[in-house]
Amino acid sequence: MPSLPPGWTVAGAAPWEVHRRWVTRLGRETFGRRVGRRFRRSGSNLDLADGVGCVPDLGEILFALVAFVVIVLLAIFVLPVLVIAVEVVLGLVALLLGLVAKVLFRRPWVIDAFAADGTHLRWKEVGWRTATERRDEITRALAHGVIAPGGELLHTDATVAVPPPTAPPPDWDGRTGPFGGGR
Repeated sequence: MPSLPPGWTVAGAAPWEVHRRWVTRLGRETFGRRVGRRFRRSGSNLDLADGVGCVPDLGEILFALVAFVVIVLLAIFVLPVLVIAVEVVLGLVALLLGLVAKVLFRRPWVIDAFAADGTHLRWKEVGWRTATERRDEITRALAHGVIAPGGELLHTDATVAVPPPTAPPPDWDGRTGPFGGGR
């Protein structure tokens, strides 16, 4: 991915949306598409019994009608509740497993910043707490018109000329402020 051009700055008054991305590799592919791709349904080969010459009596017909009504009522009322409950439980389990895997395998959290003019910047940080602090630093830096170090320019639709580099705010001494100390 391209790095930022030297001397490239942002307007401090431009509204920026900065957030941490949870899933970075799925793109347009959803969980349902992944499962559907892996587990294709196959046709079933059911052997039907030959019932030639059998005439059902009235009790069997009534039992079949009652069973049909019960199955329809179950399908309308009970089945959706069970499906929703199973989906919620599976979603929570998948969320927890994904979070644990991200922490155990030390995958970086992606911090994205989007400007109103179409500019998209990205930073990567390992660790939840570090990524949260870094996201806050990036937000403060962009509000002052400064790009935090380590950012990558992914996309820009800016039609206006890139402004010349500006001096840091007068209250910023280089050790405190938007980038924190010791980095």
